[in-house]
Amino acid sequence: MKVPSETGKTENEPRADDPVVNVAKTAAVLCAVVVLGCLAMSRFGEAKGFVLGSVFSLANFALMKRGIVRRLGMSSKRAGVEAFFSILLRYVLLAFPLIIAVRSDQISIVATCVGVFNAQISILLYYVGWAHFFRRGITY
Repeated sequence: MKVPSETGKTENEPRADDPVVNVAKTAAVLCAVVVLGCLAMSRFGEAKGFVLGSVFSLANFALMKRGIVRRLGMSSKRAGVEAFFSILLRYVLLAFPLIIAVRSDQISIVATCVGVFNAQISILLYYVGWAHFFRRGITY
């Protein structure tokens, strides 16, 4: 049974100010903006590549969050082993969009590579842009 915290939410429910959720939303908005821009310029291969890379980038980001939370209560040796295998799994995951883009003539390889970095770009955009300039109340 899940026990409500002081805020009335259970421990597994995302908070309204959860940085992972906010970065994922920023990544989705960035993906939509880039895709609409590519479609407006009739660059369909670039739009497909960016979406492909972005989907796998967000999956990688979600796996990272899940793995970090999971390893908090482990011994250091076991956490190290699980971290190593998590990195291997995530590298394999990020190789899929690149392999698909290389094998397909309709998907831009460069846009796929940029899309793979969508989560990292979104972290920068969120914390440097939105959070810093538009929400002055955030403390570090």
